[in-house]
Amino acid sequence: MGTLQYCAPEVLQGRDADQRSDIYSLGMVVYQMACGKLPFEGLRGNALASAILSGNPQPVKAINPLIGADFERLIMRIIAANPEQRPQSVSELSKTLRDVVGGTATQLVLPQAGPMLAVLDFLNVTDDRGADWLGSGMAETLTADLKRLQLASVVSRERVLEATRRHAVTEGNSQLVELGKDLGVRWLVLGSYQRAGERLRILPRVLEVSTGEDVATPKIDGGWEDVFALQDRVVADVMAALKLKIDNSGMQRIAPPETLHLEAYEQYAQGRRRLNEFGKESLELGRRHLENAVALDPNYALAFAALGATHAMRYIHRTDPADLDHAARYCERAIQLDPELGEPYTWLTYAYMRQGKIEQAIRIGHKGVDRQPDLVLTHYFLGAAYMAATEYDQTAYHSAVRYLLDATLADPKWAAAWLCLGQIALLCGEYDHAERFLRNCLEIERRGPGLGYFIGSEVLLAAVAMRRGDNDTALRIYSDSYSSLQSCDHVYREAFQALTACGLGDVLLREGRSDSALGEFRRASRLVKEYPRMLGRQRILACTLIGMGAAIASQGQISHARGLVGDAEQLLTEIATSPQTWLWGGSLGQLYYDLAVAYARLAEPDLALHSLEKSVATGWRDARRLASDPELQQLRAQARFQALQENLGSLPHVELQPTVALSAH
Repeated sequence: MGTLQYCAPEVLQGRDADQRSDIYSLGMVVYQMACGKLPFEGLRGNALASAILSGNPQPVKAINPLIGADFERLIMRIIAANPEQRPQSVSELSKTLRDVVGGTATQLVLPQAGPMLAVLDFLNVTDDRGADWLGSGMAETLTADLKRLQLASVVSRERVLEATRRHAVTEGNSQLVELGKDLGVRWLVLGSYQRAGERLRILPRVLEVSTGEDVATPKIDGGWEDVFALQDRVVADVMAALKLKIDNSGMQRIAPPETLHLEAYEQYAQGRRRLNEFGKESLELGRRHLENAVALDPNYALAFAALGATHAMRYIHRTDPADLDHAARYCERAIQLDPELGEPYTWLTYAYMRQGKIEQAIRIGHKGVDRQPDLVLTHYFLGAAYMAATEYDQTAYHSAVRYLLDATLADPKWAAAWLCLGQIALLCGEYDHAERFLRNCLEIERRGPGLGYFIGSEVLLAAVAMRRGDNDTALRIYSDSYSSLQSCDHVYREAFQALTACGLGDVLLREGRSDSALGEFRRASRLVKEYPRMLGRQRILACTLIGMGAAIASQGQISHARGLVGDAEQLLTEIATSPQTWLWGGSLGQLYYDLAVAYARLAEPDLALHSLEKSVATGWRDARRLASDPELQQLRAQARFQALQENLGSLPHVELQPTVALSAH
């Protein structure tokens, strides 16, 4: 077995060891070299075995702050408790190490000044339920103030709320410790409060996650009207408990409260609580509270930021352009009032991207990443903006992948980032990477609703199987997709139902079952008509027209088929001016490729080749599919086709190998 301190968890559990077990042991040596001690030093016997199996070593930078962030991530990956999360071979480890040393690894720059901490909602311990809002309000305000101080890196509220939901946290220290470990923090800031008439008592707590012990903090008493000054005292006492000194400039940054209007503060806190429930009804309730807050205080930056986020989320299920206008205006106002806030940059990136202001979205997105690097949405929306740009600028693929991978670092459970990476890998002909990314997404999807929950992975997984020539597997996965989408309640449900029908129709058509294929394309067409506000509607409509045209061509109705395919081509010309309408499974490059296949079925080689050239120009890069697709056999001898293959082969390779583990556990 070897020395216990260096022994991999799977060996302790009696499972088979392989090269990844040796890599783990090597990782323990590297950790020891970096830190001067082993991660579980001082433990013996059962306690040591339990610590190894739990896989929660102290972060490297907590012991040696001089270690670079990329190198720390690599070490923690090598000693991951799950073998699937480690480098899968020594050659992979060697390459990643070279990339880290050479500075070419994907980077997620997290603030490392001081200990990582997270602020939980404070608990109302009186019978006055009308004061419940203050618990989340204090957490929001304290988080914002602690971030402004820049003395300690603070976990975003979104991550804290989702982790709290997963752990169903009570006041028990053991549960709080597990929550702290999940968040990867050294400290938790929490507490309780009591209101008695016009008096308020706040009892803050600072919990050290590694020991499960509280650090002494004094109780804070004052008047209800003095709540803003009392919150500043909480910040000062928390910093004192952590032995971090606030200088005069720091106090000046947090001294002006976000609002001096107590009722506006209450409306903001109520709105935030509703917003964080992520439901359609709660979104509307939250919007009304936040509108009241900014009406009461027109200079309330946090309230404007939250109101902008609310309208951006409304757009996702309403697709009303007015929501994007409101989202952009409110976020711009929040930035004008407080340029240091991170949240408005994040949602403004999304609003600009969906408005078609792609370059503006990218510029604002970079500012959001700088200000809130631990928030998954900052990286995800910036990656999405670059992904939209790939339809007219293929160099954008590299940046899209970088920021989407950074999103998976910020929160491995954010499924939409894995879905985007899966689509990019599929478009680039990297089927193994695509399947790996998409299975991560599917695993998260199967856990059910929550922050980070998304759908649609089965649609792209089926496309991967079809491109590999495994139509039976593709048909089975599309059937599974129908079943899972039927039972879910998600804003993208109808869009993915239509994409499932189009994908299934394509497979059936390739198997010579044109009648069944036509039925699926017509099913997709009905969904498009039934849900006129469906996001990506034009793209799905183009997909249905192309599919119906190809199916009807197979039945010999050439004139009718040409009309449908011609309508689709005209629609694609319009879509090309609207990259912001991108949709998973409905990229412009993929649609032009499908159009080329339809023209090939119509025995129109020049139009088919023209469509293939447009496909590559708008982001489609699957050289494997181009070389193997039987539908294009009649084109391969032509010089234009061969030139297209050469052009595709000369494009820069998109590096999809992440420098972190891909498991969503």
